[in-house]
Amino acid sequence: MEKNFLEDDEGPYRNFLKVLFNFATTENNRRLPTNEKLIYNEIVRGTVDYITGKQCLYVCPPKYYAPHYLYKVESLNNYEILRLWNYFQQELKTNEGKLNPVVKETLCELLEPRCHSDDWGGVGYDPWLYTCFDSEDFDYPFGNEHKTFLLSKLVLQEVKEQILPSLSDQVLKDLGGIGKAMSRYLESDLSLYYRPF
Repeated sequence: MEKNFLEDDEGPYRNFLKVLFNFATTENNRRLPTNEKLIYNEIVRGTVDYITGKQCLYVCPPKYYAPHYLYKVESLNNYEILRLWNYFQQELKTNEGKLNPVVKETLCELLEPRCHSDDWGGVGYDPWLYTCFDSEDFDYPFGNEHKTFLLSKLVLQEVKEQILPSLSDQVLKDLGGIGKAMSRYLESDLSLYYRPF
């Protein structure tokens, strides 16, 4: 099962994210932000927190605007994405050996910015992570009126009954540690960046 994180038939890395999000949320609060840039930031910060044993103080300064009734985080620009990625790479290098190789490889595949041309003739940097949410697995609502989404009951059941039992102790330890660390940043982001006027 571990190598299937990289060879997921349902789509790139969805099983990995299902497990990570399961650990990052609790029975009382299953909310996750709809903004994939926030989730990118939270995965990086949760991983750094876990491998260093210290709260991650690095923050990409988000810009936000207010459509209708909610603050919504604006896309991180190319510079900020690359800066966050380089910071993540440096922390992995400094803390070499702290993560199971499969977990490390999958995180790098998900988070590495991929250069592409945009519709206006410019260049963008989008990691694979951004493409992973177009799936009924995550009950993901599209549109600015939604600020959070949930893991579906079917996904939670699949994680508990099928995915978790097939993972090694080290992979479970790493994903559980990253997810628990992520939860701190999830709550902070949801309370800070999504609020009414």
